[in-house]
Amino acid sequence: YKDNARIDAISPNAGIADGGTLVNVLGVNFFNDPSTHCRFGTFTSDAATFISDSHIQCTTPAVAVGGLYAVEVYDSATYSHSEIDFRFLVASTIDSVEPATVVTDTSTMVTVIGHDFINTNSSACMFSGTFGVHQSASYWQSSTVVVCQAPSVSTAQVAVIEVTSNGVDYTSSGATFTVETAPTLIAVDPDHGPMDGRMDVTISGSDFDNTGELLVKFEVTYAVA
Repeated sequence: YKDNARIDAISPNAGIADGGTLVNVLGVNFFNDPSTHCRFGTFTSDAATFISDSHIQCTTPAVAVGGLYAVEVYDSATYSHSEIDFRFLVASTIDSVEPATVVTDTSTMVTVIGHDFINTNSSACMFSGTFGVHQSASYWQSSTVVVCQAPSVSTAQVAVIEVTSNGVDYTSSGATFTVETAPTLIAVDPDHGPMDGRMDVTISGSDFDNTGELLVKFEVTYAVA
């Protein structure tokens, strides 16, 4: 005689409807048997990976439509009755990132524009490049906009950004943004002029970018007599 399996918790509790999410299932009386698997609604997973009698892992199957699906474990004889739900989500996609260019040694807030972003506690952005992989929390604005903070990196490069709604399944959009070396100002000629402006100034320096978007800001400093 063996007590029936029971699920107490799952992590993550959401994933994409295309399937493929690895779910940790925690509970009691799990059985190390080739027939042990999970059922999501009426959709069954492949054989579970047995970790212990209180922990197994199941990979979600693909489902027809998103929504809440009851999760149960089959333990060689019968299914559990645990009333634990897994939420299947439409896969998110990224269309663009704003700004498309940032400068080195600056941590910048970037706006990610796309489709089917979900507001969850596990939402995050993942940045990857020659600096490695960096993850930061994302701030959900709508189903088409999230905001996250890009890492400060020291070398110019093209970095990739992806987003996740469950902390496990990331988009595969391949969205990029460019990190450029910050321009350096060396000299201004002339270094003074009339109060009403309207004169040409030559600025010397390095790492100026010929993109048509280069702007110069003049700040006023008042001298003390």
